Amino acid sequence: GCEAALQQHEVLLAADIVNGDGLSEQVERMVRLHLAPRGLFLMVAPRPFHRHRVDELRGLLLASDTLQTAIAPVPEWLSAGIEEAADIKHELYVVQRRTPCEMERFKRPSRNEETTSL
Repeated sequence: GCEAALQQHEVLLAADIVNGDGLSEQVERMVRLHLAPRGLFLMVAPRPFHRHRVDELRGLLLASDTLQTAIAPVPEWLSAGIEEAADIKHELYVVQRRTPCEMERFKRPSRNEETTSL
């Protein structure tokens, strides 16, 4: 039922899952809903140049107040033996969900909350 649908997990894994309209938003939403606080979402995806819509997911993850995201090239040793690796470069996404305390610390000020120095 609903309880299982909202269950949170310590680790979520994905590979090359964004290739069409609307999928970036859906993946980001699923990560926010199902990743436990301090949990890890690990994803390997082609660089945005090589795959349609990956740039949208990249932007959503990097702009998130609730998720901390690091992106790095996939090392050559990890892609050894994969035929397409010679032409298509991949990136590793390491995403961690912030705890409520961390979210408060990293909260971006709204226009009403911004202050200026006198």
